[in-house]
Amino acid sequence: MLKLLRSAVAVVAPWGAQVNRTRQDDKIENKQLQRFGMTPGPGRSNKYVPDGSLVVEGKEYRCELKSTSVSRGHFSTSSRMGTMKVQAWKKGFDFSLFSTVTEDGEFMEHYVCFQKDLEPFYNKVINKQNEGHAGRAGMDSWNRARQHLLDQGWDEEELERLTKQNLFGSRINDPGISVSDVKEWGIKLNNKHPEEHLKQLLKENNE
Repeated sequence: MLKLLRSAVAVVAPWGAQVNRTRQDDKIENKQLQRFGMTPGPGRSNKYVPDGSLVVEGKEYRCELKSTSVSRGHFSTSSRMGTMKVQAWKKGFDFSLFSTVTEDGEFMEHYVCFQKDLEPFYNKVINKQNEGHAGRAGMDSWNRARQHLLDQGWDEEELERLTKQNLFGSRINDPGISVSDVKEWGIKLNNKHPEEHLKQLLKENNE
């Protein structure tokens, strides 16, 4: 417990309160928040919430933070990724910041991706959920079965409940985004002035 507390980084929110994120997995995220002058998000939730936000010329931009080591080669996404999560991401943040770090947790490079840049990932997730994976049928199979059951006179409300169940059951466990894909889709930030470069890109993307 003491070790975990020592690893926490305090982030000061604009209202003056310190937000201490004590989970070991959040250590890099705290450093990202500090490095880019972001306000931390509300924390863990059963619904999607952004990791942080940045105000540029009076406009707030919500951010999804990701980090990984070069040796790992990919960024984690979500343990329950599917159509519903894609929709939540599209509505929930304006840009995503991907940081590569050394094995000691020191920053190497930062890339910013806007929603349009993440479309290849979104499409891959949706296609995989529809087609099926890990030996399980996808939503395409269920939709064909659903139509057959509907033609046989099954109750529509019951079929809707089964559709929801299949949407949950067909989600993908943490489909990673490779470092090479982020480098292809995103914009590399200036390592000497990353915060200023990020603000410039946010303004340009909003014009």
